[in-house]
Amino acid sequence: MASIAAAWRHYISGWLALGLGLTVPASAAGLDEALTQGKFALHTRLRWEQAEQTGLHPSDALTLRGRLGFTSAPVSGVQGMIELEHIAALNDENDYSAGGTNPGGAGRTVIADPPGTQLNQAWLAYTRSGFTSKAGPARHCRSGAR
Repeated sequence: MASIAAAWRHYISGWLALGLGLTVPASAAGLDEALTQGKFALHTRLRWEQAEQTGLHPSDALTLRGRLGFTSAPVSGVQGMIELEHIAALNDENDYSAGGTNPGGAGRTVIADPPGTQLNQAWLAYTRSGFTSKAGPARHCRSGAR
């Protein structure tokens, strides 16, 4: 567990160093506190979708989306968050077209849930006197989002 905390401390201290030019004194004890009192989050979604379209072969997709994130505890007004997202196809990827990202699905109806891993969101926030400033790529949910 100590090596995981050390790795997270190294990662978060890099974010703190980049922190949009903010210079906030962060001791090793403060970083340890941010990591040990931070929270992990895990969200999963199993989804099956079937689609048919004239002129194309029908498609079936069984996918599992997982999101793993960590939010640090605030230290000296600074808090960070990172979340990764992974989508896995549980059936044969050639059973559907993922919008051109899987060549074996050519000629099949599109089901836009391509397998892969990506950074879903990462942000750094600074709070002082009731004012919070947050920067970084954030997840945006739009109407009709999958």
